[in-house]
Amino acid sequence: MLQSIRQISPVARAILVIGVVAALVTSITFAALQSQATLTNNSISSATAELQVDNIDNGAGFGATDLGYDFVGIVPGGAGSNVGNFQLKNNGSAPLSVSVEVPVDPVFTVLPSGSVDPAKVDVVIQRGAGTPQVFALSDLLAGPVTITGGNIAAGATENFNVQVLMDADAFTGTSASSDDFTFTFTGTGV
Repeated sequence: MLQSIRQISPVARAILVIGVVAALVTSITFAALQSQATLTNNSISSATAELQVDNIDNGAGFGATDLGYDFVGIVPGGAGSNVGNFQLKNNGSAPLSVSVEVPVDPVFTVLPSGSVDPAKVDVVIQRGAGTPQVFALSDLLAGPVTITGGNIAAGATENFNVQVLMDADAFTGTSASSDDFTFTFTGTGV
């Protein structure tokens, strides 16, 4: 092996030696110039979402649930029900987009017999002084539908009205009623 090194020209050997020395000095210098700093005891915490409801008419105050309304006096194809007034409050720390759904099919009683077409029963929700939104009950049964009008800011309270209307041919029979159904409002952080 020594003979093979001697066969390399002296200039090439000098360049090789200088290159090896430079590589060693650079790596040693780089290692000597390193430094580290650390951040300890970090934590991750999300914002909170806490939507509360208050049926203004019953005086119970805000909570995760509140009693609903008796929507009465609906004339199919004509006058809607009475208007229910409620508030949604964002007790969380993030602004919330609000959606509504009816998670379980209402059980309708139709006299003397017959059925109700949920596509012809309308739920009207108005946010504050905004434009009323009309949702077919069938759409609310299909899943959450977004209520327009912007987000509810953290700590803010918004006023809403709700009313029920029926198309003239919403049911067959002389009268129809449902004793128990639920509106579920969901706040999603944005």
